[in-house]
Amino acid sequence: MKIPKSLLVDPEKSTVYGAFAVAISVWAFSYSSVFGPILILAYYAVWLPLILVDYRRLLRHASSVWLPLAFAFYVCLSVFWSDAPGITLRTAIQYCSHIACAYIAARTVSVRTLTIGSLIGIFVVLLYSLKVGGYSYDMLDGTYNFVGAFSSKNQIGFVASLGIYFCIVFLVFLRRGRISFILTAPILVLSAYLLMMAHSATSTASIPAVLALVALLAMAKKLPLRYRRVIFVVGACGLVVVTAVAFAGLLDFVLGTFGKDSTLTGRTYLWEQGWEAAQQAPI
Repeated sequence: MKIPKSLLVDPEKSTVYGAFAVAISVWAFSYSSVFGPILILAYYAVWLPLILVDYRRLLRHASSVWLPLAFAFYVCLSVFWSDAPGITLRTAIQYCSHIACAYIAARTVSVRTLTIGSLIGIFVVLLYSLKVGGYSYDMLDGTYNFVGAFSSKNQIGFVASLGIYFCIVFLVFLRRGRISFILTAPILVLSAYLLMMAHSATSTASIPAVLALVALLAMAKKLPLRYRRVIFVVGACGLVVVTAVAFAGLLDFVLGTFGKDSTLTGRTYLWEQGWEAAQQAPI
């Protein structure tokens, strides 16, 4: 039986395969460290062979992605001044291959398909973590936090926050009929529950900020171009003010509500060391 190419590479018709490929990708991103190379190979297997299906469609207008391609080339060049060239080369190859998969996905998957596939993948990932039921001990505040099948509460918090984000985006912008509420509600409830169980301050604080930004962009799209420019300028100025206020003490107050402080388990020390290392090799 011959499968039409459009069912694999046409964004308007590849909903089934595209959603499956995105779900596999979410699973691979989440649990590749748990299940090993087989998940990485599965990730490559759902995207890279599409080049052979219709290479003309995928390579058409490839010059429009010169910026990420140039950055990938720069990453590969970093092998020549790396202190660990073997590790850097392996990572550069992984990074470039990931850019290739992302490029193929962008050319073959619509926004709706991306959202549906992400919701399916996130739901399965969270269900598996719920089944594993792992907890980790936080030595800073003496509490136990849910991590599921992950190694960190921030990892599962990130996936759960993505679940909330995609649920809201789907219901507000992409739903078709009342059945969407029924299918999306379990994912939204499970994501919110596991985010609460993980006690991830980063993910919890980022969700309202990201949703507010999406709402602002959605409203701005309905305005004339000149008003969008004004909103952009005002938003940029507001970002500077918020950043200044955050460094003036608001950040500590917000983190304090989660029992944290601005060092976030000593990461500011790591940032300082990273900056010193960057100054030693600025290029």
